[in-house]
Amino acid sequence: MLSNLSASYKALGRYDEAEAPARQVFASNTANGRHAYLLGMSLAGQGRADRETRTLLQDAAETIPHARLALARVLALNGDRNAARAQLAQHLEAAPSVPPQKRGQLEQWMKSLR
Repeated sequence: MLSNLSASYKALGRYDEAEAPARQVFASNTANGRHAYLLGMSLAGQGRADRETRTLLQDAAETIPHARLALARVLALNGDRNAARAQLAQHLEAAPSVPPQKRGQLEQWMKSLR
């Protein structure tokens, strides 16, 4: 139930309210990539770009490939453009079915990070 509550808050853009239930869910099973994603996204949505946020999104990317997109944003906020580009490249490689328009946008983003 807490994961649904957190996901609902996240969907509404209420990231600060999503954090507490996401933390509880993550604490119950830190090996679950979906739980790491939920907490990582609630932190990233609050503009946090700290080590905790990066680690959660990196861990989540093994289960949820599009977590790499959020991780790329966080890395770019930290000024780590090379790592952000690498995450975008990994996402495109891992998700070959990305629609052409979205792929073009991601490739453009990669170019802007040079």
